[in-house]
Amino acid sequence: MQNRSFGNIREGMDVVGVDGDKVGTVDRIVQPAAVLDAVDETAEPAGEPILKVEAGILGLGTEYYIPASVVRAVTTDRVVLSVDKDDLDNSWLGWDTHPPLLND
Repeated sequence: MQNRSFGNIREGMDVVGVDGDKVGTVDRIVQPAAVLDAVDETAEPAGEPILKVEAGILGLGTEYYIPASVVRAVTTDRVVLSVDKDDLDNSWLGWDTHPPLLND
């Protein structure tokens, strides 16, 4: 389920893990593409929004692609995730891999 505060996220906000360690900065928010249902002509979302987060000094480190469902809270100046910073590097999550649906 998408966090209700997700709409308050802005580019440039700090992103921190649940442990309080800074992960990086929001580079952009990718909304899912709408898919038109040919039967009843309604648009259905193709997936949940994704935060593209730049990590490292001046954004020269890792890029993370974090799903909206991982956002625990949004304050006026930062996004808090429901996972630790160290968990983001686990290859089984795949959040350090560019999703095929993004064309940037």
